Amino acid sequence: MKIVLIVSFSNTEVRENLAFKKDSKFLHKLLKVFRLPDRVLNFWDSAPWANNIISFFEKKEDVELHVISPHIRLKDSIEEFSLRGVKYYFYSTEVTSFLRILNCYPVWKRLQRSGHYVSKIVNGIKPDLVLLSGSEDAASSVSILSVNDCPSICLCQTVYNNPEREKYNKPNRLIQGMEMDIFSQLQYFGVYCGMHYKLLKQYRPDAAIFK
Repeated sequence: MKIVLIVSFSNTEVRENLAFKKDSKFLHKLLKVFRLPDRVLNFWDSAPWANNIISFFEKKEDVELHVISPHIRLKDSIEEFSLRGVKYYFYSTEVTSFLRILNCYPVWKRLQRSGHYVSKIVNGIKPDLVLLSGSEDAASSVSILSVNDCPSICLCQTVYNNPEREKYNKPNRLIQGMEMDIFSQLQYFGVYCGMHYKLLKQYRPDAAIFK
């Protein structure tokens, strides 16, 4: 069984297998113009839970796992390598991430590049199932909307469109729009708690939701 896992993550092991561009003074200047922090160009470990999902499937002899993830400063738009029987594909995310300054989902959706890269990779793999980890990550989650003709399921780490969120901070309208788009287009979801189950059922009463 071929499974594609779409997840935004990074760690030392995968970075050792990727080729990166040299640091760019131009990009740092551009960040200053738009008052964005320099740290967005730095490398750091993220989403450690992704390692648990990958390790789980690594042990399954009847599963061929393909992992797709965004990453900054890649030398090529798509970088590929294999590790312990798992095929990894990392795609460039600078354009998609930078365009978030628009803070307008319909416009950003048309301009972002994640969907283009991911659909190209998935079409080459022809998987039996696509598994998206997280509905609220702008660099990776939106790509599921470009995956066609393949069963897909989203594992919701949270439900960003939670009315309670507005009591504590101002929600990002772009993320809200993207998540609701994913909720409207996918049929299968997984959640980790009863609260998220109830929220998702409100938005998509006809969806199949597993917890």
